[in-house]
Amino acid sequence: MRFKKLLSAALAGSMAASAMLVSAAFPTYAADEKLTFDIRSNDSNTVSVTANEIAAGDVTVPFSVYIPENPGVWGINLKLQVNDGQVGEDGLFGNYGMYLTGAQFAKPYCFDSAHSGDSAYSFTPTFNADQMNIIWVYSSENVEQNADACAEAGTTAWSKTVSWAYDYAFVSANLVIPKDTPSGTYTLDIRKEQYLNYKTISKDTPKYGMSACKTAGSDGFLEFESIPLTVIVEGTETTSSDSTGTTTSTTATETTTTESTTTATETTTTESTTTATETTTTTATETTTTESTTSTTETTTSTTITTQSTTTETGTTASTWKDDYKIEDAGHYFIIGDVCGKPGETVKVPVYVYGDPGTAGITSYFDSPTPAKIVALAQTRRPAYPDGETMLNVECEPKSLVYVSMYDTAAADGAVLVQLSVEIPEDAAEGTVYPIKFHNGNVLTTDGTYSALLVSNRDGQEIPTEYYDGTVTVISDGKTALNYTSYMFTGPDEHLNLTLFNAHDTVTWTSSDPTVATVDSNGFVTSKKLGSATITAACGDETYTCSIMVGLFGDVDQNGAVNAADAQMTLREYVNMLAGKDSFMTEAQRKIADVSGDGNVAADDAQYILKYYVNTLAAKDISWYELTKNPKAPGGPEA
Repeated sequence: MRFKKLLSAALAGSMAASAMLVSAAFPTYAADEKLTFDIRSNDSNTVSVTANEIAAGDVTVPFSVYIPENPGVWGINLKLQVNDGQVGEDGLFGNYGMYLTGAQFAKPYCFDSAHSGDSAYSFTPTFNADQMNIIWVYSSENVEQNADACAEAGTTAWSKTVSWAYDYAFVSANLVIPKDTPSGTYTLDIRKEQYLNYKTISKDTPKYGMSACKTAGSDGFLEFESIPLTVIVEGTETTSSDSTGTTTSTTATETTTTESTTTATETTTTESTTTATETTTTTATETTTTESTTSTTETTTSTTITTQSTTTETGTTASTWKDDYKIEDAGHYFIIGDVCGKPGETVKVPVYVYGDPGTAGITSYFDSPTPAKIVALAQTRRPAYPDGETMLNVECEPKSLVYVSMYDTAAADGAVLVQLSVEIPEDAAEGTVYPIKFHNGNVLTTDGTYSALLVSNRDGQEIPTEYYDGTVTVISDGKTALNYTSYMFTGPDEHLNLTLFNAHDTVTWTSSDPTVATVDSNGFVTSKKLGSATITAACGDETYTCSIMVGLFGDVDQNGAVNAADAQMTLREYVNMLAGKDSFMTEAQRKIADVSGDGNVAADDAQYILKYYVNTLAAKDISWYELTKNPKAPGGPEA
């Protein structure tokens, strides 16, 4: 079984990536061996952000990490941080509100000449932007063999004197500096101290990690040094700081001064919606304060402050839709969430875990919709599976996730396995639905073997798991709408997640015919038998409906197969309608017969059905979408 091979390989040697992460002991170092990591932006270790830039909006600083000196390395585990990391009481890093985007291994990167510096062939190429963690293990499972240089095959040690020391980077990303970040000097560097890595579900004691690098054939760890990236944020007219930590803020039109003493340990943002003639506000410089002592706060304004929630005249707060997919008695399952967005936006789609009995390994694949596309994979700051190692690969098709642990861990219900960043096309039309799916076929891996969706325990035994797909729906800001207004099941025992976006009241779900399709309290629909039904979502005084049809696409007589008889029935229906005769088909049959998706049963539908049947006889692999170009046909972008 591939997972058992993967688990065995991942744990081989003293520097298994998972062991590095969970170790509470400080590493020992090999003498006279040192790595150097150099963090640069546009070939410089210093970047300045002007007062106007930071006042106008978030500032993005691209950077790369180079390895100009390398005595030979087999594995790398690094934790990046801003200044001291601004570690909170929960052990999480605040990093002064700064965060990473676009985290990836360089192309080409500095290792592995055998694959021209393609990190996809590495055993473990993981750059987690949310946690600023970099984990890399050489492509060879031979712990006696160090990685060579992309520039020169067979080179496992080099120094700054080589001409190509800065030609090939290790990783690259963007450091995002939020708007109105207080002036000062910030350094992006590698954390040298031990840090709280996670608190396990199965154990009471916290576990710790350290940045560490391993050379082949050694029980110790390589000593390393780093050259940080220094970011200088210039002061503005509205923000000034002195050595006592007091921040003074004023505005150009107001004379009132607000003074706060800050501890600068965590970012706190207060959002509210208020329409009033007297509203007390604080300036943007206070968003970096967790504890403050305010001497005076007397600024008065009549401005309306708008946020995501809405406060009504009666003082009640309207709720937004909740991405909740608890399915009773469903066992262990993964479910992709339903998310809405506007054209051109990149939205994050969560993949949830429920009913986990204890997992040590996962292999999962995600299909990128067309023309929408998955552009990134990331874990949350509190990952569903903190024990072990998660490898994410967005470069392959389909996108992949592999998780390996030394022991079983049960994820909490509703924990997020991974977040998929999906880019909505600029020209996407209102109401367009992009299915986000698990890829349930075999995938050819880089080592020439085939892999499928798999969940295993530490003994390599497969855990029965269900996989439910999700959607990205194009919806205007604030509009209340269903992700689907119509949907076709090919047969019984299939499922659909319906979501009412921007619901401002409790949503009640009902089915017009539960013998055809049922719906639970979360909008989870299950097909039961051939036929049609309407699913209704009632929200306050408004109702929203989705037409459901259960039947094999093109199977007009609903005998479980598409053949010439279905084409004959379709043609007969068309002739009857031309002659002004009543339809002899049921409404469900008419929907199944309309394979072109134009709303009518016509001669072209009969032709498509016959073509599909002939191709099936000839064992040709052709989809309904290829034949009909109907986007809602099986294989189409809206199926």
